[in-house]
Amino acid sequence: MGQGDLPRNYALGLCVSGLVGLALAGWRGVMVPFFLLPFGISLWVVVTTAWNPRGGWRQNRERTLRMAWGILLVMVGSACTDPAPLLYASRPWVGGGLVRAFSVALLVSYLPELRGSGKRLAGYWGGAGFAGLLTLTALAGVDAIRASPAPAIDVWTMQTEGARELWAGRNPYLTVAVSDTGPPVPGQPNIPYLYPPTQIVVTSIAYRLAGDVRYAMLAAFLLAGIGLRLMTGSSPRGFARDAPWLFLWLSPQCYFVIEQAWSEPVPLGLLVWATLAHLRGWPMGAAILFGLAASAKQTGFWLVPLAGLMLRFGAAQWTALLFSAMLPLVPFAWANFAALRHGMFDFLLCQPLRWDSLTVTNGYNLVFDAQVGGTGGFVLAALATVVAGWRMRGSAAGFATAVTFVYFVFFLFNRQAFENYYFLVAGLGALSSAAALEGNVNARET
Repeated sequence: MGQGDLPRNYALGLCVSGLVGLALAGWRGVMVPFFLLPFGISLWVVVTTAWNPRGGWRQNRERTLRMAWGILLVMVGSACTDPAPLLYASRPWVGGGLVRAFSVALLVSYLPELRGSGKRLAGYWGGAGFAGLLTLTALAGVDAIRASPAPAIDVWTMQTEGARELWAGRNPYLTVAVSDTGPPVPGQPNIPYLYPPTQIVVTSIAYRLAGDVRYAMLAAFLLAGIGLRLMTGSSPRGFARDAPWLFLWLSPQCYFVIEQAWSEPVPLGLLVWATLAHLRGWPMGAAILFGLAASAKQTGFWLVPLAGLMLRFGAAQWTALLFSAMLPLVPFAWANFAALRHGMFDFLLCQPLRWDSLTVTNGYNLVFDAQVGGTGGFVLAALATVVAGWRMRGSAAGFATAVTFVYFVFFLFNRQAFENYYFLVAGLGALSSAAALEGNVNARET
């Protein structure tokens, strides 16, 4: 293969991102088997990279980009044909039609490049394609929030009540309790505030400034795409550079995630910018952002060993990472540690098994009428973290690939996981492709 070929992690990261997004869109997340193909791809790339970390695996550029364009076309087609892109809309969602029409036009603009007849059409107007999709994605997100002003889901109610309580000077972990809107579970009590303090801080700011907590998730989603664009800025202009942020912003379920007030865009945005800071040579900024990303979701703890070990943190970076991860917890732990622990951990650990959980473990339980817990997810994710820290250290591309796989295996074999969990995996796939492409450029330059 020639010098212009693309890193294998770039191609497979896009495959994971696109296939997970399509699985969520096509089945509303109810068919776990559709996650197995992208999981197998993620497993294969981690195993082969760990086996030969300096192998320099490459993919043919033309075939890779045509494959990526085809997946994007299917993703856009899936979004265009979705009969219910928003679940609780009370009026037509106009912004969705605008962003879909522009997406089709933008994809068409890449055809001259993919056919080998020259630069893409959008290449002649620089970043106008990016700016246009950014603007329309923002407008479509705002319109989605306005079209669905009060989604009947406990996640939105909980975060809205939490923001109100915080601005009123009360502790949400003590005062918030909402009814579960999921499948009914006998004896299920009201749900306390479950999200880590980092999430309540950003959603409270959004609530005060814009009147709805979901603007925090929309802003994080937009910033994640901007970060991916900046991450690949050293690459030559064209579809290869644009594909990672396109896979994120054109993911078929992205507006559904925002409508539901799911929190995953916040840790994803922080993680993208942390990786960008590392690539740009800002070690302390990267450490702080990795710590905040780890503190934005209960499952974020895997980021601490992955970032610290794989990116070879020194003592100062380890200190900054741990400090920024723990700092948001301090005021709430000081106010009432028992309430914080109950909301963030105890209540979740005591929840009964749910039939709608999207895991292999839950599928086994349903088929064989068993009660297997989620220990396997922890064991497999821990094993993957050890292998990655041992065999894949030293590059942002290896780190992003490992993060994608660790969270994929953790969710898929855990006790419970839902559609929003796998939306994070789709975003991490886009991040791994961007990090691989930027790492490839830096390697050629040095």
